[in-house]
Amino acid sequence: MKVGMLGCGVVGSGVKKILDEGKTEAGSDLQLTRILVKEIGEGMDARFTECADDVLDDPDIDVVVECMGGIEPAGSFVEKALAGGKSVVTSNKRCLRKRQPGCMHWPVNIMSVVWTKQPAAAGFPGWRI
Repeated sequence: MKVGMLGCGVVGSGVKKILDEGKTEAGSDLQLTRILVKEIGEGMDARFTECADDVLDDPDIDVVVECMGGIEPAGSFVEKALAGGKSVVTSNKRCLRKRQPGCMHWPVNIMSVVWTKQPAAAGFPGWRI
């Protein structure tokens, strides 16, 4: 399964390390192919890009991992990924809470379950755990 990642700061670099080392339950079945960053720096390989569309419009990417944080542009990128038929992984509770009315209209077959810890769900009126 090919993975694209949005953001490679503190959280994203940790996710990148785990995926690159194959330290997941899926092991080497997950391949990190594209990584969105604000600015390409020294030592970054060909997977890095400054253009979100390189991740979001890539037909080979199955899953997008959002590690940007904040409400925008993360929320718009998540919506675009879902609209393009990609699965999305995010821990961005702030974005989900602020965009709750919009994300409730995402197709059920795309966003079927939101997993969260109970204390975090307190900010999501009407969401069941």
